[in-house]
Amino acid sequence: MKPAPEPQRQPINVKIEVTISDQVGKAAAMKKTVSAVSGDGRPARVRTSVDFVGTAGALNLDVTPAILIPSGRIQAAMALEYTLPATGEPQAGAPRQIMTRIQENLSVNLEDGRPLVVSQSADPVTDRQVTVEVKATILK
Repeated sequence: MKPAPEPQRQPINVKIEVTISDQVGKAAAMKKTVSAVSGDGRPARVRTSVDFVGTAGALNLDVTPAILIPSGRIQAAMALEYTLPATGEPQAGAPRQIMTRIQENLSVNLEDGRPLVVSQSADPVTDRQVTVEVKATILK
């Protein structure tokens, strides 16, 4: 059996922007954005980390955007890791939390230039909530 032919790719770049809104309690949400530009059907990888004495954090993105013909929508296969030190106090009786780590593997279909909330999660120990929004833009 012959393998399926690889889809025809276009010589066009796609910009993927991932915005993470991180909110603890009623405080204003902190927003962090990571973006990458990649050719149609080609992978992009971004690594960001920080290490301080006794604490560390990371924001990592792997994404492969593919322009879907004839709709013009963008399919984005992505892996996201967001790790950061705990903030605030844990709930009564909970152990002291050291890190919040969010790992996601998603494949979503996006409209050119329109953001889409792709996930919302809550920290299992504190009242931290994290929302992930993705926007794909075809660069012409």
